[in-house]
Amino acid sequence: MNVTSLSRQLTIPVAVVLLLTSCGDEGDSPGAAETSGAATVDVGLPADEMSDTDATAVDDAVDAAGALSVSPGYWVGVYDPEKGYYEQAYGEAEAGGAPAAVDQVLRIGSISKTFTATVVLQLVDEGELELDQTVAEAGPEVAETFSEVAEVADVTLRELLTMRSGIQDYMNVPDATVAETAANPDTVYDADTLIRTGLDAGGASVGTYSTTNYLILQEIVEEVTGSSLQDLIRSRITEPLGMSVAALPPNEDTTLPEPGTHGYLNAGCVKELKGDGATGVSAGEDTTDWNVSYGQGGGGMHSTLRDLGIWALSGSGDALLPDELVTERLTTEDLSNGLPYGLGIFQIGDWIGHEGEALGWEALSFYNPDTGVALAFGTNACNGNFPVFLQVTDALYPDTGLADWIG
Repeated sequence: MNVTSLSRQLTIPVAVVLLLTSCGDEGDSPGAAETSGAATVDVGLPADEMSDTDATAVDDAVDAAGALSVSPGYWVGVYDPEKGYYEQAYGEAEAGGAPAAVDQVLRIGSISKTFTATVVLQLVDEGELELDQTVAEAGPEVAETFSEVAEVADVTLRELLTMRSGIQDYMNVPDATVAETAANPDTVYDADTLIRTGLDAGGASVGTYSTTNYLILQEIVEEVTGSSLQDLIRSRITEPLGMSVAALPPNEDTTLPEPGTHGYLNAGCVKELKGDGATGVSAGEDTTDWNVSYGQGGGGMHSTLRDLGIWALSGSGDALLPDELVTERLTTEDLSNGLPYGLGIFQIGDWIGHEGEALGWEALSFYNPDTGVALAFGTNACNGNFPVFLQVTDALYPDTGLADWIG
C-alpha cells in the first residue's frame, strides 16, 4: 500500500453521482482572528466567510462526489482571497457516534513529506545542506548505517526529494510493513528498520514514489541539526505559521489530540492491504488506536482542517522559503505513474500540494499560486478523497487545468 494513493484515484470517474447518506450540521467556523498560535508568517487566511451561494456549491459538489459513500466523515476547507473561506464537516467522526466537526483532528499521511521537504530546503537556504550533495556528504553517519547498500551513499538529496533515487518504497514491499501493521497494530517502528525494508527489497525504477526517501531525509536533517524531526517541524514550521495542532507525534504515540476522529478501513483500502500481504482485515475496521510509526517523516503527522488550510495557503511551506528555492522546488518531472513531482510536492493542473493516506484517514492540501486559493480535504477512511477534490474545483474553479482528470 502506497501511503499516497493519488495515482490510483486519478482513474476514478468523478461524473458518477452518488448521494450522501448523511450530513452533519453546519457549525460556527472560526474566523482568521481566532486562529491559535503566535504566527510570525502571514499566509493570508481570509477573515470573511463565503457567500451562501458559494458554500452551497461546495456542499453540492461533496454530495455529487459521493464522499460519504466511502467514508463515515468528510472535512472540507476552501480559502479564497476574493470569495472568503468555508469550512464544513459532513457525516460522522465516529461511525454510528459523534458527528463530524471542523475542529477535529485527522491524520494527514504523506502530506508529512511536504513538511520534511521544507525543513530540508530551509537547511539548504542556510547553507547547512546542498541539494546536489550525496547522502555520504550530507549525512555521513546515515550513509555508514546503511553501508551494506553501497548505492545509498551516492544518492543525492535532490534525488531523494524528487523520487528519483531508485530506492524501493517500504510501504509497497509485500508481506512487510503494511502486513505487519495490520497483523500487529501496536508495532512501533524505528526509521532504520523501515529504511532497511525498502533497501532490502532491491532497486526500483527512477521516478518510483517512495516513502523510504523521506525517512532517509529525516535521518539526515536530524544528524545535521542534532534535533528530532518533531522538534524541527514545530520550531521551523508550525509555530511560525500559527498552526496550533498539526504535529509529528512520537513513534510510541497512538492517540490523536482531542477532539480526535476515529479512522476506518474502507473497501478500497482493504483491497490495497490484501495486495500487500495483509490478512484478517475487513471494511469498516476501526484503526483509531493503530500505531502510526510506519509513517514518520514520510506519513506520520496529524492536523485539524484549519491547520491544513494554513499549510495549503503557505504553498506547502513555500512561504517559509526564498523565491529562488521555491522556483526550484516547483520544477517538476513526471513520476513513473505520470504525475508531475517537484522537491516534495505534486503539481496537478494549476494546483500544487500533496495527498496523504494513513491507515484509516486520507487528506489533501492544495494551493493555486496564480489565484491564491487554497483547498484542504480530509476523510476518516483511507482512500476516496481525490474525486471530491475534483468535484469542488470543477464547481468553483473550473478553469484551473484539471479537465484531463475530470471524467
